[in-house]
Amino acid sequence: MAEPRNTQWGDGVPAWLVAAPIVLLVLAIVAYLYGIPLLARAAADRIPTTLAQRLESATLAALDREVFAQSAVPRDRQAAITAALRALKRPAGSSESVTLVFRKSDAIGANAMALPAGTIVVTDGLIALARDDREILGVLAHEAGHIDGRHSLRGILQDSLIGMLLAITLGDVSALAAAASSTLLEASYSRSLEREADAYAIEMLKANGIPLKHLADMLRRLESAAGTSGLPSALKYLSTHPATEERIRQLSL
Repeated sequence: MAEPRNTQWGDGVPAWLVAAPIVLLVLAIVAYLYGIPLLARAAADRIPTTLAQRLESATLAALDREVFAQSAVPRDRQAAITAALRALKRPAGSSESVTLVFRKSDAIGANAMALPAGTIVVTDGLIALARDDREILGVLAHEAGHIDGRHSLRGILQDSLIGMLLAITLGDVSALAAAASSTLLEASYSRSLEREADAYAIEMLKANGIPLKHLADMLRRLESAAGTSGLPSALKYLSTHPATEERIRQLSL
């Protein structure tokens, strides 16, 4: 009967010892790509509204210190945009309320940003870039989709596992708030989350008789303006919400 073989690699190094780091690396990659996002999604769905509101308040305060300034958009113009959004029908099953706040920011240019508990920050640059208020409403409908899916909250939790555990177990948002502002500024939603937000926006715009072309037109203008010299570095909306041709084609159908 043959003796069991002790497989060796190179100069007598057991093969399992060589393979172990590779296996661990593969497991770490799988956990990062699939496990952490699933954990963040489950946690986001279970975080109480009051806790999400506390996180949002702290996050907005940090953004106001770091990148935002008081909006120069006249109050009556702000009120008109807010009223127009409130008048829109929301898709069936929408559970999160939406609040608008207006800010000026040379750092992020034309942008709209969904915060963790239902607030959408709209920059002066985005309003100035629009040629029709329905274009603004299209962008806001998309952001409302991110809010309804708790996408920004999921992103914050995904980037701060320790903060997530503290927030859930202790009700303490400080560990999350410390990283939340940078997470939102640098976030790039996954293709699947962008599709979710687009689907929400499409349903919302159709329910209110707003042609989808208005959102498509705004995305094209953002894409064009991002490559124009002299404009804020970036019209960062495109870095966090890529205006791909695939999305524009879907909106143009």
